[in-house]
Amino acid sequence: MSKKFFLTKQNHNNIVVEKDIDIILSPELYWVRVFDLPISSKKEAITVVANLFEEFFDTTNYKFYIIKLDNDKYLSFAYNEDEIIKYLKQNNIDYKKIGYIYFAQNEFHTINSVISIEESYYTYQDDIFVQIPSNIGVTLDCDKFDINHLELSNYKILLNRSSKYLDNKSAFLLSGLFIVLSLFIFTKTYILNNQLKQFPKKLEILQTKYHLMNSKIQTKSILQQYDKISKKYIRLREILEYITNFRKQAQGRLEHIELKNGIVNCYFKESSSNQLKSYFTNKYKNISMQKYSDVIKIGIKL
Repeated sequence: MSKKFFLTKQNHNNIVVEKDIDIILSPELYWVRVFDLPISSKKEAITVVANLFEEFFDTTNYKFYIIKLDNDKYLSFAYNEDEIIKYLKQNNIDYKKIGYIYFAQNEFHTINSVISIEESYYTYQDDIFVQIPSNIGVTLDCDKFDINHLELSNYKILLNRSSKYLDNKSAFLLSGLFIVLSLFIFTKTYILNNQLKQFPKKLEILQTKYHLMNSKIQTKSILQQYDKISKKYIRLREILEYITNFRKQAQGRLEHIELKNGIVNCYFKESSSNQLKSYFTNKYKNISMQKYSDVIKIGIKL
Protein backbone atom coordinates (compact mmCIF):
# COMPACT_ATOMS: atom_id res chain seq x y z
CA MET A 1 0.00 0.00 0.00
CA SER A 2 1.32 3.42 -0.96
CA LYS A 3 2.14 5.93 1.73
CA LYS A 4 -0.25 8.88 1.94
CA PHE A 5 0.56 12.57 2.34
CA PHE A 6 -1.86 15.40 3.11
CA LEU A 7 -0.67 18.33 1.00
CA THR A 8 -1.28 21.85 2.35
CA LYS A 9 0.26 25.26 1.73
CA GLN A 10 2.50 24.78 4.77
CA ASN A 11 5.90 23.11 4.58
CA HIS A 12 6.52 19.76 6.31
CA ASN A 13 10.26 19.34 5.97
CA ASN A 14 10.33 16.08 7.91
CA ILE A 15 8.72 14.02 5.14
CA VAL A 16 10.88 11.33 3.51
CA VAL A 17 9.63 9.79 0.24
CA GLU A 18 11.37 6.52 -0.60
CA LYS A 19 8.76 4.99 -2.91
CA ASP A 20 5.40 5.78 -4.51
CA ILE A 21 3.18 8.11 -2.51
CA ASP A 22 -0.48 9.10 -2.86
CA ILE A 23 -1.38 12.75 -2.29
CA ILE A 24 -4.57 14.03 -0.61
CA LEU A 25 -5.19 17.69 -1.37
CA SER A 26 -6.18 20.01 1.45
CA PRO A 27 -9.35 22.08 0.76
CA GLU A 28 -7.13 25.15 0.36
CA LEU A 29 -5.67 23.64 -2.85
CA TYR A 30 -8.89 23.22 -4.82
CA TRP A 31 -12.30 24.77 -5.34
CA VAL A 32 -15.39 22.60 -4.88
CA ARG A 33 -19.03 23.31 -5.74
CA VAL A 34 -22.23 21.34 -6.27
CA PHE A 35 -24.08 22.30 -9.45
CA ASP A 36 -27.56 21.33 -10.64
CA LEU A 37 -27.31 20.87 -14.40
CA PRO A 38 -29.95 19.53 -16.82
CA ILE A 39 -27.24 17.46 -18.53
CA SER A 40 -26.91 13.66 -18.42
CA SER A 41 -23.44 13.34 -20.00
CA LYS A 42 -20.40 13.94 -17.79
CA LYS A 43 -18.40 14.86 -20.89
CA GLU A 44 -20.78 17.70 -21.68
CA ALA A 45 -21.19 18.68 -18.03
CA ILE A 46 -17.49 19.30 -17.44
CA THR A 47 -17.37 21.90 -20.23
CA VAL A 48 -20.30 23.74 -18.64
CA VAL A 49 -18.80 23.50 -15.14
CA ALA A 50 -15.66 25.30 -16.31
CA ASN A 51 -17.79 28.32 -17.26
CA LEU A 52 -19.77 28.23 -14.00
CA PHE A 53 -16.59 28.45 -11.90
CA GLU A 54 -15.70 31.72 -13.67
CA GLU A 55 -18.25 33.44 -11.44
CA PHE A 56 -15.94 32.87 -8.45
CA PHE A 57 -12.39 33.20 -9.80
CA ASP A 58 -10.24 33.40 -12.94
CA THR A 59 -10.19 29.83 -14.34
CA THR A 60 -7.46 30.39 -16.95
CA ASN A 61 -4.91 27.98 -15.46
CA TYR A 62 -7.34 25.51 -13.91
CA LYS A 63 -8.41 21.98 -14.74
CA PHE A 64 -11.70 20.42 -13.74
CA TYR A 65 -12.97 17.12 -12.36
CA ILE A 66 -16.60 16.14 -11.76
CA ILE A 67 -18.52 13.40 -9.98
CA LYS A 68 -22.11 12.68 -10.90
CA LEU A 69 -24.16 12.57 -7.68
CA ASP A 70 -27.64 12.30 -9.17
CA ASN A 71 -29.42 12.70 -12.50
CA ASP A 72 -28.87 16.47 -12.65
CA LYS A 73 -26.46 17.02 -9.74
CA TYR A 74 -22.67 17.18 -10.04
CA LEU A 75 -19.92 17.57 -7.45
CA SER A 76 -17.32 19.69 -9.25
CA PHE A 77 -13.66 20.41 -8.53
CA ALA A 78 -11.29 23.03 -9.97
CA TYR A 79 -7.54 22.69 -9.40
CA ASN A 80 -4.33 24.33 -10.59
CA GLU A 81 -1.58 21.82 -11.44
CA ASP A 82 1.20 24.43 -11.25
CA GLU A 83 0.13 25.36 -7.73
CA ILE A 84 0.06 21.70 -6.64
CA ILE A 85 3.55 21.12 -8.07
CA LYS A 86 4.78 24.27 -6.30
CA TYR A 87 3.81 22.92 -2.87
CA LEU A 88 5.07 19.43 -3.70
CA LYS A 89 8.48 20.95 -4.38
CA GLN A 90 8.35 22.95 -1.16
CA ASN A 91 7.90 19.66 0.68
CA ASN A 92 10.76 18.02 -1.27
CA ILE A 93 8.38 15.54 -2.94
CA ASP A 94 9.50 14.40 -6.40
CA TYR A 95 6.40 14.36 -8.61
CA LYS A 96 7.80 11.28 -10.38
CA LYS A 97 7.15 9.28 -7.20
CA ILE A 98 3.51 10.29 -6.96
CA GLY A 99 0.89 7.63 -7.60
CA TYR A 100 -2.49 9.36 -7.60
CA ILE A 101 -3.88 12.63 -6.25
CA TYR A 102 -7.14 12.72 -4.28
CA PHE A 103 -9.42 15.50 -3.06
CA ALA A 104 -9.94 15.64 0.72
CA GLN A 105 -13.63 16.28 0.04
CA ASN A 106 -14.09 12.63 -1.01
CA GLU A 107 -11.72 10.89 1.41
CA PHE A 108 -13.01 11.86 4.87
CA HIS A 109 -16.72 11.08 4.32
CA THR A 110 -16.78 8.76 7.36
CA ILE A 111 -15.75 11.62 9.66
CA ASN A 112 -18.61 13.27 11.58
CA SER A 113 -16.56 15.49 13.90
CA VAL A 114 -13.62 17.89 13.88
CA ILE A 115 -10.26 16.27 13.10
CA SER A 116 -6.68 17.50 13.34
CA ILE A 117 -4.14 16.85 10.58
CA GLU A 118 -0.64 18.34 10.77
CA GLU A 119 -1.79 20.91 13.38
CA SER A 120 -4.68 22.15 11.22
CA TYR A 121 -8.36 21.47 11.84
CA TYR A 122 -11.04 20.20 9.44
CA THR A 123 -14.68 19.17 9.39
CA TYR A 124 -17.69 18.83 7.09
CA GLN A 125 -20.06 21.78 6.89
CA ASP A 126 -23.15 21.41 4.68
CA ASP A 127 -21.48 18.32 3.15
CA ILE A 128 -18.40 20.31 2.13
CA PHE A 129 -15.03 19.47 3.74
CA VAL A 130 -13.59 22.73 5.11
CA GLN A 131 -10.64 23.97 7.15
CA ILE A 132 -11.35 25.58 10.51
CA PRO A 133 -9.29 28.59 11.65
CA SER A 134 -6.61 27.44 14.10
CA ASN A 135 -7.74 29.82 16.86
CA ILE A 136 -11.13 28.07 16.83
CA GLY A 137 -9.81 24.55 16.31
CA VAL A 138 -7.57 24.52 19.37
CA THR A 139 -10.59 25.12 21.61
CA LEU A 140 -12.43 22.08 20.22
CA ASP A 141 -12.21 18.51 21.45
CA CYS A 142 -10.60 16.59 18.58
CA ASP A 143 -7.98 13.90 17.98
CA LYS A 144 -5.11 13.80 15.54
CA PHE A 145 -6.09 11.82 12.46
CA ASP A 146 -3.68 9.35 10.78
CA ILE A 147 -4.43 9.53 7.04
CA ASN A 148 -2.55 6.28 6.37
CA HIS A 149 -5.56 4.46 7.86
CA LEU A 150 -7.82 5.84 5.14
CA GLU A 151 -9.22 3.59 2.44
CA LEU A 152 -9.05 5.90 -0.56
CA SER A 153 -11.91 6.34 -3.01
CA ASN A 154 -11.89 5.81 -6.77
CA TYR A 155 -12.08 9.56 -7.42
CA LYS A 156 -8.53 10.55 -8.35
CA ILE A 157 -6.46 12.54 -10.82
CA LEU A 158 -2.98 12.29 -12.33
CA LEU A 159 -0.54 15.13 -12.80
CA ASN A 160 0.22 16.06 -16.37
CA ARG A 161 3.66 14.55 -17.02
CA SER A 162 4.26 16.23 -20.37
CA SER A 163 7.62 17.58 -21.45
CA LYS A 164 7.17 20.95 -19.72
CA TYR A 165 7.97 19.16 -16.42
CA LEU A 166 11.11 17.48 -17.78
CA ASP A 167 14.44 18.75 -16.62
CA ASN A 168 16.46 20.47 -19.34
CA LYS A 169 19.05 17.69 -19.65
CA SER A 170 16.45 14.93 -20.16
CA ALA A 171 14.47 17.02 -22.62
CA PHE A 172 17.63 17.79 -24.62
CA LEU A 173 18.72 14.13 -24.74
CA LEU A 174 15.29 12.88 -25.82
CA SER A 175 14.97 15.57 -28.47
CA GLY A 176 18.45 14.82 -29.80
CA LEU A 177 17.77 11.09 -29.91
CA PHE A 178 14.52 11.57 -31.77
CA ILE A 179 16.08 13.96 -34.32
CA VAL A 180 18.99 11.59 -35.06
CA LEU A 181 16.72 8.54 -35.43
CA SER A 182 14.21 10.44 -37.56
CA LEU A 183 16.98 11.72 -39.84
CA PHE A 184 18.42 8.22 -40.25
CA ILE A 185 15.05 6.66 -41.08
CA PHE A 186 14.10 9.50 -43.42
CA THR A 187 17.40 9.09 -45.29
CA LYS A 188 17.00 5.31 -45.61
CA THR A 189 13.39 5.69 -46.77
CA TYR A 190 14.38 8.32 -49.35
CA ILE A 191 17.20 6.13 -50.74
CA LEU A 192 14.96 3.05 -50.95
CA ASN A 193 12.18 4.98 -52.67
CA ASN A 194 14.67 6.31 -55.25
CA GLN A 195 16.03 2.81 -55.84
CA LEU A 196 12.50 1.54 -56.26
CA LYS A 197 11.69 4.21 -58.87
CA GLN A 198 14.91 3.57 -60.83
CA PHE A 199 14.65 -0.22 -60.83
CA PRO A 200 12.23 -0.67 -63.79
CA LYS A 201 14.48 1.49 -66.03
CA LYS A 202 17.67 -0.37 -64.99
CA LEU A 203 15.92 -3.68 -65.56
CA GLU A 204 14.90 -2.62 -69.06
CA ILE A 205 18.50 -1.60 -69.89
CA LEU A 206 19.87 -4.95 -68.68
CA GLN A 207 17.25 -6.91 -70.61
CA THR A 208 18.09 -5.02 -73.80
CA LYS A 209 21.87 -5.31 -73.35
CA TYR A 210 21.94 -9.05 -72.62
CA HIS A 211 18.87 -10.00 -74.67
CA LEU A 212 17.16 -11.34 -71.58
CA MET A 213 13.60 -12.57 -71.70
CA ASN A 214 11.07 -10.46 -69.86
CA SER A 215 9.78 -12.08 -66.70
CA LYS A 216 6.93 -10.15 -65.17
CA ILE A 217 6.80 -12.54 -62.24
CA GLN A 218 10.45 -11.91 -61.32
CA THR A 219 10.10 -8.18 -61.83
CA LYS A 220 7.01 -8.02 -59.64
CA SER A 221 8.73 -10.08 -56.94
CA ILE A 222 11.72 -7.71 -56.79
CA LEU A 223 9.47 -4.65 -56.73
CA GLN A 224 7.45 -6.14 -53.90
CA GLN A 225 10.66 -6.84 -51.97
CA TYR A 226 11.75 -3.20 -52.20
CA ASP A 227 8.27 -2.03 -51.28
CA LYS A 228 8.28 -4.29 -48.20
CA ILE A 229 11.63 -2.86 -47.05
CA SER A 230 10.39 0.68 -47.55
CA LYS A 231 7.25 0.02 -45.48
CA LYS A 232 9.40 -1.56 -42.76
CA TYR A 233 11.44 1.64 -42.31
CA ILE A 234 8.30 3.78 -42.36
CA ARG A 235 6.79 1.63 -39.57
CA LEU A 236 10.06 1.85 -37.61
CA ARG A 237 9.91 5.65 -37.79
CA GLU A 238 6.30 5.61 -36.54
CA ILE A 239 7.18 3.28 -33.62
CA LEU A 240 10.15 5.44 -32.56
CA GLU A 241 8.05 8.58 -32.67
CA TYR A 242 5.37 6.93 -30.51
CA ILE A 243 7.97 5.69 -28.00
CA THR A 244 9.58 9.10 -27.54
CA ASN A 245 6.17 10.70 -26.96
CA PHE A 246 5.37 8.34 -24.06
CA ARG A 247 5.33 11.18 -21.48
CA LYS A 248 2.01 12.42 -22.84
CA GLN A 249 0.31 9.66 -20.85
CA ALA A 250 2.95 7.78 -18.80
CA GLN A 251 5.53 8.73 -16.23
CA GLY A 252 9.17 7.67 -15.98
CA ARG A 253 12.35 8.00 -17.99
CA LEU A 254 13.28 6.44 -21.35
CA GLU A 255 16.71 4.87 -20.90
CA HIS A 256 17.49 3.00 -24.12
CA ILE A 257 16.06 1.84 -27.49
CA GLU A 258 17.33 -1.10 -29.55
CA LEU A 259 16.28 -3.03 -32.66
CA LYS A 260 16.88 -6.77 -32.28
CA ASN A 261 15.53 -9.68 -34.36
CA GLY A 262 12.73 -7.58 -35.80
CA ILE A 263 11.65 -6.29 -32.38
CA VAL A 264 11.95 -2.67 -31.22
CA ASN A 265 12.86 -2.85 -27.52
CA CYS A 266 12.61 0.21 -25.28
CA TYR A 267 13.68 0.39 -21.65
CA PHE A 268 12.09 2.63 -19.00
CA LYS A 269 12.99 3.58 -15.43
CA GLU A 270 10.83 5.11 -12.68
CA SER A 271 7.76 4.05 -14.65
CA SER A 272 4.40 2.50 -13.81
CA SER A 273 3.77 -0.85 -15.54
CA ASN A 274 0.05 -0.13 -15.81
CA GLN A 275 0.55 3.30 -17.34
CA LEU A 276 3.11 2.02 -19.88
CA LYS A 277 0.89 -0.95 -20.81
CA SER A 278 -2.13 1.32 -21.24
CA TYR A 279 -0.13 3.78 -23.39
CA PHE A 280 1.44 1.22 -25.76
CA THR A 281 -1.57 -1.12 -26.14
CA ASN A 282 -3.60 1.90 -27.18
CA LYS A 283 -1.73 1.79 -30.52
CA TYR A 284 0.00 -1.62 -30.63
CA LYS A 285 -2.10 -4.59 -29.56
CA ASN A 286 0.62 -7.24 -29.44
CA ILE A 287 3.44 -5.99 -27.24
CA SER A 288 5.72 -7.78 -24.79
CA MET A 289 6.48 -6.40 -21.33
CA GLN A 290 9.15 -7.55 -18.89
CA LYS A 291 10.34 -6.03 -15.62
CA TYR A 292 13.94 -6.33 -14.40
CA SER A 293 14.46 -4.78 -10.96
CA ASP A 294 13.76 -1.07 -11.60
CA VAL A 295 13.71 -1.35 -15.41
CA ILE A 296 10.64 -2.10 -17.55
CA LYS A 297 11.23 -3.45 -21.07
CA ILE A 298 8.59 -2.99 -23.80
CA GLY A 299 8.91 -4.94 -27.06
CA ILE A 300 7.06 -3.96 -30.25
CA LYS A 301 7.20 -6.18 -33.34
CA LEU A 302 8.41 -4.32 -36.40
